[in-house]
Amino acid sequence: MRIECKYLVRKQMHKLAFSLCVFAMSLTLMAFNSTSVTFDSSMKEPGSNKIVKLKAILFTPESSGPHPVVVLLHSCGGPDQTTTRDWPSFLTGLGYAVLSINSLSPREIRNCTKMEGKLREVLQGRDALGALDFLATQSSIDISKAAVMGFSSGAMSINNVIVGGRIKSPENRTFKAGISVYGTCKYITSHTNKDIPLVAIAAEHDAYHTGPCINASRFEGLDTFVLKGAYHAFDVVKYKTPKKDPYGNKMRYSSSATAEARKITKAFLAYHLRGQPIAAFWEKEKSKGSGAGRSALNDWLADSQDKLCAKDNNYFSEEVMGYVKKLKSDNLVTQDFTISTFKMKKLYKQHCA
Repeated sequence: MRIECKYLVRKQMHKLAFSLCVFAMSLTLMAFNSTSVTFDSSMKEPGSNKIVKLKAILFTPESSGPHPVVVLLHSCGGPDQTTTRDWPSFLTGLGYAVLSINSLSPREIRNCTKMEGKLREVLQGRDALGALDFLATQSSIDISKAAVMGFSSGAMSINNVIVGGRIKSPENRTFKAGISVYGTCKYITSHTNKDIPLVAIAAEHDAYHTGPCINASRFEGLDTFVLKGAYHAFDVVKYKTPKKDPYGNKMRYSSSATAEARKITKAFLAYHLRGQPIAAFWEKEKSKGSGAGRSALNDWLADSQDKLCAKDNNYFSEEVMGYVKKLKSDNLVTQDFTISTFKMKKLYKQHCA
């Protein structure tokens, strides 16, 4: 379908009309089809016996199906370009269908701060499970190859409800894999290879969300990737000018972090939905998660060298152990992280000799 924007531009119309037209044209130029759909959530609303009819956009590649599918769960602010254009464009380009859910407007809510934290996570998680039963009715979808990907509050729904809760859809379906993007893992108390494989993609400068995910990466079947130099909402283009979310987390767009997140996502989905080998960079990248605390320690040692070396070896050791204690309290290293006497002497010699 061709859309001519010039006929919409009249003096009495707002700039928004032209922007929407340009956006619609851009969708027609991309190699996928998009359709607005509705389906039921998988649970009744708290305080009522009603089941909300959700809104979503189903994106399918132009190639013939059935396609493996990725369900997208938006952040606290609701659907935006990230979940209705950027990631769908990338994923359909890899041959995946994408279902981007709107969990807010069907409930007449502008953003998730109007909902109690645990409740919104449960609802978004249940919405994703309801999506599975809907997608099973679509001939273009291979429901046996379905993953779920969430951002911030959507990521926490994956971590706490879909993965952590071990619950299924009304038709007893679940996802083959989960991708959690800048969402905290603090309620994940266990994870084994019997659970849904999960990858947490986290930002270095987002301690509230990232620290617990580094800590959780000690569990089997859960990998955490920490993107160096990145902040919360690093893939949201509108945050080229930094902003803070309602909870004080700094949000800042990074094209390099977004590209890295896409590499990780591509390799993870190819392995879990298509059975292809994990890309060679996987183990190298994964080590950034488990090594984040060590990296932070090394940076601090370099920055604090003059102060640390002003006195003797005992002073150096006390200061280093104090910083390690801080890393533990910030959940940037696991609680069993320690530095041996031999390693401490080596560090002292390296920095103060």
